[in-house]
Amino acid sequence: MDSNKDRDQEDKKWPVFLVVTTGVFLSTMDSSMVNVALPSIMRAFSCGLVQVQWVVLVYLLTITVSLLFWGITADYIGKDRLYLAGITIFCTGSVGCSQSFTLGWLIMFRLVEGVGAAMMMSAGPAIIRDVFPRDGIGKALGLVGIATSIGLMSGPVTSGLLIKFFSWRAIFLVNVPVCVLLLV
Repeated sequence: MDSNKDRDQEDKKWPVFLVVTTGVFLSTMDSSMVNVALPSIMRAFSCGLVQVQWVVLVYLLTITVSLLFWGITADYIGKDRLYLAGITIFCTGSVGCSQSFTLGWLIMFRLVEGVGAAMMMSAGPAIIRDVFPRDGIGKALGLVGIATSIGLMSGPVTSGLLIKFFSWRAIFLVNVPVCVLLLV
């Protein structure tokens, strides 16, 4: 019986790892993409840096302030449920950001994205801990850290290309197909 359970655990650890890592990658890439888009957003909404900086700040503040809350919530409702809800909320926020026609709406949808990102960031490492054997947790979490760094590094390049060929709105839409794949 235990060997079947171990085999099931072994079979699902890498697909689960891929889902968690992709979510972490998306949320960190999203945070660094917006920095490059700030001048375009300032022009689109005819506002200054003082106002548009809230597009970045509200995302980071939301994650920082709510991370512990979502970690505790994951203990009560389940890590998997919270993670999937986080992907859904992050995707909804991304669509909302891309369709925002005022700076206020953009900031509000960035808050929504931040809530989803915080949910993923709080549940992701716990999911990894659950599916990897004790002697593989360090390696798996180290690989999640690499995905985090790659997300932060690739955001500005991705954002620059999307803005050059499309518009600042495209930086939010790039998340949507990946989120849908993760949910499936």
